[in-house]
Amino acid sequence: MNKNDGKYNSLIKRKELTRIMKAAGISRISPNCFSLLKEYAREHFEIIISMLKEEISIKGRKTLQMEDINNVLQNMKKEKTFEI
Repeated sequence: MNKNDGKYNSLIKRKELTRIMKAAGISRISPNCFSLLKEYAREHFEIIISMLKEEISIKGRKTLQMEDINNVLQNMKKEKTFEI
């Protein structure tokens, strides 16, 4: 078993993930699940970012705004493309 004590730069830290899972009712967490969750999160963020890039290029802007994020997330909910 590999120790995951190394410091790495991630969007959501291990401690925060542990807190969220414990609040949801998961009492014990295997150390290997963090890398898998991190990989799935990265894939979904890449999809969201590419859709955001497309959204602002369609509107002819370079600056991402909150309305763009809301539009993309609402469209993803309608299309249900945010499934694993």
